[in-house]
Amino acid sequence: MYRDRPLAQERAAVYACGVNLALWAAFQVLDEVFLAYQPEAVHRMIFVSQLATLLLLHVLPSATQQAC
Repeated sequence: MYRDRPLAQERAAVYACGVNLALWAAFQVLDEVFLAYQPEAVHRMIFVSQLATLLLLHVLPSATQQAC
């Protein structure tokens, strides 16, 4: 919670996640284009982890509000 609101309602948090997702997606595309970086699975794992974080930011606050 931030300022008595879930982080998913904070535009800055959602924008930061979006920028981070775009960065890791670009790394994955460039890995495929240039074939320059051997362990590309690292970029994929970070991308999926960030995507899961953004999803949880949206899902968890509604789940905790229903439990109360």
